[in-house]
Amino acid sequence: MRTRKRALARVIELTAGVAQGRTIERLAIVHVCAEDEARAFEADLRASIPCPAESIMAPLSAGLAVHSGAGLVGAAVVVVE
Repeated sequence: MRTRKRALARVIELTAGVAQGRTIERLAIVHVCAEDEARAFEADLRASIPCPAESIMAPLSAGLAVHSGAGLVGAAVVVVE
């Protein structure tokens, strides 16, 4: 991906692929020093696929953040089988 916008759109696409029409039971948005961007990403994700009403917003620990650096935003989901 060449742009952040395209990269985040791809994360939404991959998240939708994981769900594949199943109900997303739990949603977590993770970030490294990027809470505002993570909240904007969550809004975009919610606009694209059905998500539970509540979610977790969590900063990644330093042990994980060292591999990505500041600015990382991602999503984790649990789907109902």
